[in-house]
Amino acid sequence: MTTNPAEKDSNKRKYPRKPIRANVNYYYNNPRLNRTMTGTGYTLNLSSGGALIRVETYLSILSEIDLNIQTSDGRVVKTRAKVIHCKRVAFNRYDIGLQFITVKKQM
Repeated sequence: MTTNPAEKDSNKRKYPRKPIRANVNYYYNNPRLNRTMTGTGYTLNLSSGGALIRVETYLSILSEIDLNIQTSDGRVVKTRAKVIHCKRVAFNRYDIGLQFITVKKQM
């Protein structure tokens, strides 16, 4: 009996991911420039434990960012997240895997 590698990977996740596209704004401290940097992008998928986002800026692995996720009903979910991986997918396009540290939903 063979197993599908995609099924195997999905079974490893503590929180199942859903393919949800939502706009995001993010903020992080850049110690080299000694200032707060900002950017925008969108989610490729979400779970209660993290997200995969597509952005235009490389983010260092293990760095922490503040992320605002715009929900379809107009609310904003504010999170603090740690960068788990960063993969370049095209010119000025990166897929960033995030693990949520804190999550707060705003009305």
